[in-house]
Amino acid sequence: MNIQPINYNFTRKKRLSLEYEQAPSSGFKDNNAEVCGQKNNNSGYNVNFSGGLHNKSEAAAKSFMEKLMNNRGFDWLTGFAGEHNVAAASLVGLFLAGGLRPALTISLPGKKDKEDKIYAAGHSMASGLIGFGFSTLITTPLDSGIKYIFKDANKMRQEDFDKLSKEEIADYMRQNNGEAIPIRKLKKGLTIVSDKVDEINALKHQLYSVNDFVERGKIYAKIRNLENIVKGIETSMHNVTEWVIAIPRAALTIALIPPILKYVFHLEKRPKQKEVKQEPVTQNLQNNDAFSQNSQNFVKSSMNDFMGGAK
Repeated sequence: MNIQPINYNFTRKKRLSLEYEQAPSSGFKDNNAEVCGQKNNNSGYNVNFSGGLHNKSEAAAKSFMEKLMNNRGFDWLTGFAGEHNVAAASLVGLFLAGGLRPALTISLPGKKDKEDKIYAAGHSMASGLIGFGFSTLITTPLDSGIKYIFKDANKMRQEDFDKLSKEEIADYMRQNNGEAIPIRKLKKGLTIVSDKVDEINALKHQLYSVNDFVERGKIYAKIRNLENIVKGIETSMHNVTEWVIAIPRAALTIALIPPILKYVFHLEKRPKQKEVKQEPVTQNLQNNDAFSQNSQNFVKSSMNDFMGGAK
């Protein structure tokens, strides 16, 4: 069955008229409903809604992403997060603990707890500052060392450089604007990285001599696996510093928060004093008068009972 659209005709003669035309069936294909997204031959109606709002929102999203990717600040932030992931995580924590959380704490309703809210906001800001400062101070030199290790592993080995002829060295310098061939300096230590990099370079060099499509696919798969291993090693080395400094950073944060609150933010939590309920003076005087009258009556009745007499 070929489904025709329902058209509404708003005219002067008929404000609301429903026009429906039954299309003739011809063949097996016409008995099936049209595939969603295909246009009807008779009316040109498209089942999918492709209004201007969807197109405009998609264009706006693409424009926003292009501006974001071309932004220098975003480029610096992604590069910083890739090389210093621990410090980048602490930077996010600083934004949350040092900015967003204090603002939400201060904005909570309640005038009586104003001092407590200010102290809690200062406590959160001090915690974020200490965490970011300590993480950046400790991990930045280690991250620089890790970067140097992987950068040095991509350089040429001394053994391979000795095998080059003068013509090959001159040709390399001509292609790289006179720059000398970088030679690997770290010969010992973290050899697993350099071994994986050498294996990747050997497989890339092997691609020049392989013409079979299937064999080239296998070589590409090996290269991707080795590159993922190298990237995993680099990420693990960055995260090791986070595992090492986590406990000292927490202890240092707890120890430094009170002096920072006192000498930097000039905040000091005062102990709450218990409120003593005092009765009104008039009520106390009335109670004292009633007590004195009762005591006098008690003394008189006691003396009469003791001495005897007319009752």
